[in-house]
Amino acid sequence: MSTICCLGDLVVDVIVHLDRDPQRGTDTPASIVHRRGGSAANVALSAVEAGAQALFVGQVGDDLPGSQLVEEMSYGGVDLHVVRRGSTGTIVVLVDETGERSFLTDRGAAMHLSAVPATVLDDVDILHIPAYSFSGGALAETTQQLIGEAVDREIPISLSTSSVSMLADYGRDRFLDLIRLVRPRFVFANHDEAKFLLQGHPWFSHSEATIITASANEARYVQPDGTDVRVRPEPTDVVDTTGAGDSFTAGYLAAHLRGESPERALTAGHSLARRTLLTPGAALGAHDPETPPS
Repeated sequence: MSTICCLGDLVVDVIVHLDRDPQRGTDTPASIVHRRGGSAANVALSAVEAGAQALFVGQVGDDLPGSQLVEEMSYGGVDLHVVRRGSTGTIVVLVDETGERSFLTDRGAAMHLSAVPATVLDDVDILHIPAYSFSGGALAETTQQLIGEAVDREIPISLSTSSVSMLADYGRDRFLDLIRLVRPRFVFANHDEAKFLLQGHPWFSHSEATIITASANEARYVQPDGTDVRVRPEPTDVVDTTGAGDSFTAGYLAAHLRGESPERALTAGHSLARRTLLTPGAALGAHDPETPPS
């Protein structure tokens, strides 16, 4: 079984569903749930659900939330290399009536991961890294270290672009330079992230393929040689977009490692993402009987 190694964040998500904008200085009714979150953790758990083996590498706090998160990841079938130190991060996710989400972020201990042994990449078939892992702290240095090790071992690398605000803070040109240096097999970006980075160009020139998603809409696989594959998902009543892109990425990567075509991998990504779109937070809902896994 192929192994996807996911490097980055594992945090608590506090999901706040709002029927209207928060009222300043008074109460606003909301529906609030707590979920496991973190882009890298989401991909790892979804990859297991998609039939791959997954390894998560990251740091959580030496506290009760950290223990609960590690237990949930292990229960979900993910292999773990987790450092326990500091305080576990928390992300508040504000979800509006359309299902669109906005984040208030405190990644806590996730940003302080350091001194990861190169042996974590033993038997790994692809290394997946969210852009959040480059945004600062010891985690950014550790990420560069493991990328170097992966390149030396000829392990393919997958990147996701994470969020427009993170990319703006990091710097558009700087992130494009990063892609040029890493030369990933895949770059996953949603429509807004692709628009910000590519500015009308259809693909990332230094990646084998660019995969562009848009929540419950068409996904696109583009290569510099002109290959352009597009797949629309089944219609979906969106509850919450949180984690859907991570589930899509996991479904795509698992299908790719099984040797599936880009079209079938896009379909597999949609199938897994749909289950996330139908649930609050990044949790996977039950299989849709009308949409069997690819």
